[in-house]
Amino acid sequence: MVKIEDGKGRGFSAEVTDEQHLSVDATTDKRVSHESREHGRAFVWTSTFGTGTTDVEVLYIKNTSTTRNLFIDSMRYSASAACIFSVFKHTGTATGTAITGENLNFTSSNDPEATSLGNGAVTAGTIGNAIAFMQVGANSDSNRNWNGEVILGEGDSIIVTASANATVHLAITGFFE
Repeated sequence: MVKIEDGKGRGFSAEVTDEQHLSVDATTDKRVSHESREHGRAFVWTSTFGTGTTDVEVLYIKNTSTTRNLFIDSMRYSASAACIFSVFKHTGTATGTAITGENLNFTSSNDPEATSLGNGAVTAGTIGNAIAFMQVGANSDSNRNWNGEVILGEGDSIIVTASANATVHLAITGFFE
């Protein structure tokens, strides 16, 4: 007979139900929650900017880590006028006002391994292919969940543009793993 012992080495046997199923409990978290709680490696980058014109680059993030990928979890966005936010793969050098990602685990002193620009116009290097378009009405907001599907390896970057002459607000949440 096979005996399955508990995982803590306390000598207890695992419970089997009347239907011969192993009885287990599990806790599931979004990966961003796990990385924040366990490792202090989840961050949010925010940018607020009055564009002054249309089709402006408003937020740039580049993964500078040599050991971890940056997984983009979500993006929250709003504008004072109807606007299309576009997210592009980016190459080359961008310039603008430096912003710092905020660690979502306030007990962690980890800084993001990323270069980020926002809170003003970002001058793009080479804008590549679009990976997403999100439309928002005037004075409204919305959210795009990627759940870590957008992955920035070492040196990879994205840039977000806004189509309207408006005050825009962006928050991109991501984690390093």
